[in-house]
Amino acid sequence: MLQPNYLAELEAISDQVPLVVLEDVNNRIRDWILSGGNATDNYVKQKVEYAKMWAERGAKENEQIRARKSGHGNNQQQT
Repeated sequence: MLQPNYLAELEAISDQVPLVVLEDVNNRIRDWILSGGNATDNYVKQKVEYAKMWAERGAKENEQIRARKSGHGNNQQQT
């Protein structure tokens, strides 16, 4: 059975996650590994899932901004 590669997953979404979140997640994972944990542990998976949540949130916000700019948003004023 293949080992999960959570660090590769994090790297793949790193450009979609706010920098402050990415730095926090990286620091927590680094500290975990330095204290004897493994990159395949559930703790690392949880941190990567947290980063994914932020990436998805950003994608949704960007979609809403694009919709507003194109006139398809819910906040469009009636004239």
